[in-house]
Amino acid sequence: MRIVFLDFDGVLNWRAHVESSAAPTTPGPDLLADSAVRRVERLCAETQAGIVVSSTWRLSFDRPTLEEMLRAKGLETTPVLDVSPLIPHKQGRGQEIQSWLDTVPPTRGWTIEGLVILDDQSDMLHLTPWLVLSSFETGFTDAHLLAAKSVLASPAPCYFGDR
Repeated sequence: MRIVFLDFDGVLNWRAHVESSAAPTTPGPDLLADSAVRRVERLCAETQAGIVVSSTWRLSFDRPTLEEMLRAKGLETTPVLDVSPLIPHKQGRGQEIQSWLDTVPPTRGWTIEGLVILDDQSDMLHLTPWLVLSSFETGFTDAHLLAAKSVLASPAPCYFGDR
């Protein structure tokens, strides 16, 4: 199984998109760019990956609602498997992603063959090698798509549990 850990702001939207559209200022499907969501769909379809939402939007919406938003913007076949856990006072988002990796795959019998983190923040700690860093200036571009495919093709981190 391959996993895409997906942030929304700065990945599925960017400054010009937000400022030039009639998008609301609060999270919702109108804040997401169709083109970026379609790029994520392409990434997942070509690499047979599923999505785990790591965006702070997971604090306002449950997994089915997040999936519905993504489907409305062009996510056609990719499964939205889960959301990463919230860890108050975390050291970085990488800690939440690692917590998900430590707990969910073993309970579901999954073997993680590859992963990539799509985010505009670099607080991934020891998972930084699996980060494709976008920005709020550009969002998720074709160049990021190519980089993400390369990261997904590399081995997943082999250190789960205690580090």
